[in-house]
Amino acid sequence: MKSYNGLAAAIVGPTGTGKTSVSLCLNDYFPVEIISCDSTQLYRGLDIATAKIKPEEMRGIRHHMIDIIEPDSDYTLADYQEAVFRLLPEIWDRGSLPVFVGGTGLYLKAVDKGFELPYAPPDFEFRKRCSEKAEKEGALSLHNELLSVDPESASRLNVNDTRRITRALEVYRFTGRPLSDFYSPPEVHPLGLKMLKIGITMERKTLYSILEKRVEEQVASGLLSEVEGLIEKGLRDALSRRRIFGYSQVLDYLEGRMTWDEAVEDFKKANRNYAKRQLTWFGRDEEITWFRREDFEDEAVLVAAVAGKIRDFIDDCRAGKDAV
Repeated sequence: MKSYNGLAAAIVGPTGTGKTSVSLCLNDYFPVEIISCDSTQLYRGLDIATAKIKPEEMRGIRHHMIDIIEPDSDYTLADYQEAVFRLLPEIWDRGSLPVFVGGTGLYLKAVDKGFELPYAPPDFEFRKRCSEKAEKEGALSLHNELLSVDPESASRLNVNDTRRITRALEVYRFTGRPLSDFYSPPEVHPLGLKMLKIGITMERKTLYSILEKRVEEQVASGLLSEVEGLIEKGLRDALSRRRIFGYSQVLDYLEGRMTWDEAVEDFKKANRNYAKRQLTWFGRDEEITWFRREDFEDEAVLVAAVAGKIRDFIDDCRAGKDAV
């Protein structure tokens, strides 16, 4: 049995580029276990709009960090990091290569860099007050508040990114320390982790077309019924608070704030905007090796190229370990 101790791969990139299909095919080359790196797929019952993989599609490969909490449960970045840090040694002990798959870049970064993360549970009353302040006084007022206590975080956050500004203020309020204090990587990773990051991308026009078609398929496969079922279970407030696209638009429709056609179109727009944000986030990471789908004849050729890159990474790491 080959040892992959301390090693991991990640398949990242914008939503809709086929990261899942690539990751599943990697099992033809290595024994892999897949770790979801998607902040929405953690929640049970939120299946359709999150494009969650079905059990019958997993090809017998172990999948982790999917369906682990209820939609009304709180789950932080620190919770994710802690769970994955417990999980990785178990995967290595089984002789498998952990492969992270998803588009939540901050989740991956927390694992990859091994940051010390703050324990600061969500404070929804505080978040509501921040939202009301931004609405009443403008987003700049909230940004200025952060600037006074955490100038480093304020400098890297867009003035209109009220969600992340609020979280930074929330961390400071709970811990008494700026959020930026927690984002200095340790000199040595807690698990000695070495990660190869692979990005899957494609021409933007093609991607947007795929995303629009996917929304139509999600709607046709029963998204409205899924949301109605969640509301019947008493999860309406959780859906409203989470603001996960797809669910928030259907909720707006059910509560009379949008027509059905407006909700579907807004869902499509939200997907496009999310893909743009992901491209920006991952585009800043110089450690990612990118593969454009248009550069490969078909999926099999793309997967072979990705597997070759991972194999070289594993061989290089093993050679380095042997030399020590």
